[in-house]
Amino acid sequence: MLGTYTRVVENLNMFLPKDKENPQAQFNIKIVVFYSRKGNLPSNQTFEKKWKEILTHIEIYEMDTFDYLGSYCYAEQIGKHGSTIGDVTSKLHSAVSDLIKQRSKPAVDESVLTTYTNKAKDARLSLISAIIPIYEQIKRAKTPDIHDLMRKVMESKLPRQSQVTPDILICFELAWEKMEILYKPGEILTAEGMTD
Repeated sequence: MLGTYTRVVENLNMFLPKDKENPQAQFNIKIVVFYSRKGNLPSNQTFEKKWKEILTHIEIYEMDTFDYLGSYCYAEQIGKHGSTIGDVTSKLHSAVSDLIKQRSKPAVDESVLTTYTNKAKDARLSLISAIIPIYEQIKRAKTPDIHDLMRKVMESKLPRQSQVTPDILICFELAWEKMEILYKPGEILTAEGMTD
């Protein structure tokens, strides 16, 4: 069992050559489709219940132990990515909104403004840092593209009427586009390298 689990973890983190397909692609795709239809991702606390529901949507009878464990790990990992993206999106929205409020004051202390500016920059770096492992896994292990799914998670966390919301979504899109340009197999992307 430990050997199978090791293979699963390696599968999620491997660098697949161009001519090799992800052996679990068919199940990974079904998991992404399931999550996309549901419109929300499970938290760590609700994942076990959601996993039982996922199993009703994929052909479990076609799975061996490797497929089952791999699908479980992949489904759980998407939930964790979504949870992280949701958290950093909310924090970024809050930080940018606070910065805008400070800037709109008639008299503002420059050091206070610098503090709020730095908080907003740090929150943006946190969002980019959360996106990088998602993108790298898609490229490295040839898992399905979950860009749209992560964007939906962000949209669900952002107030629709907020003036900040469109800018945060643009930040996400620009970061994704920059990763497409900068990504090279075997190299690690960093948030700092993305904002140069």
